Amino acid sequence: MDLTLKDINNFHYTTRYFKMYNFLITDGVKYLCDNGYFWLVSDALIAINSFKLHDKSYFLSVHLELKGDNKAVMRIEDGNYNVLYEQKYSYTDAQKNIEFYVIDYIAVLPSEY
Repeated sequence: MDLTLKDINNFHYTTRYFKMYNFLITDGVKYLCDNGYFWLVSDALIAINSFKLHDKSYFLSVHLELKGDNKAVMRIEDGNYNVLYEQKYSYTDAQKNIEFYVIDYIAVLPSEY
């Protein structure tokens, strides 16, 4: 497991999709899941479903921002930087700020978009 995600920039397209809940995730998002960030992807996809965020925007941007002292905040925004959902974490072992998109129920890294 690599919490620093040193290979994250190697994903420029996807060769296959994986099912996660009622979404598809790309190779790059699966890489996030396999390297310690499953909780982030899972939390984001569940929030998108639970709060019907796709009804507000077909393009969603998920951001994990580290806040120091092992704290973080996840924000889900529409394509115009409007925050649709925010979740704070009082503890995380994450070591990198993360961004990925969810477009029409497909989660992709920015480099795969």
